[in-house]
Amino acid sequence: MATKLAKFEFQQGFHRETTAYAEGQRWFDGNYVRFRAGRPENMRGYETRALGVTFDGSARDLITWSDSDSKKRAIFGTPDKLYAHEGDQIYDITPITTAVTLANVFGTSSGSTRVCCSSKESS
Repeated sequence: MATKLAKFEFQQGFHRETTAYAEGQRWFDGNYVRFRAGRPENMRGYETRALGVTFDGSARDLITWSDSDSKKRAIFGTPDKLYAHEGDQIYDITPITTAVTLANVFGTSSGSTRVCCSSKESS
């Protein structure tokens, strides 16, 4: 007995208006599936990586991109710090802000039009 192939025509997308039985030849449910050119394709989920590196706080936002050398880059922020992820490393790239108190910053001499500015920190 010869086997004959049959072609099934499914409509793309998930249809959950009624029950799986009532939808007939339509997709009712799925996980990690997208439709390309009318056909289902497995999105292959995602992969987690254990870096063994810790950072302060919980990440609040993540921005990813590829640089001009097609190298994948990512930065993410916590409430206190900003981090860059490159390869298997995480770098703290938080801008440094320092407040310095200065005393006797400007100096002048009698009869001179020059004003001197000094940045010696006061203790």
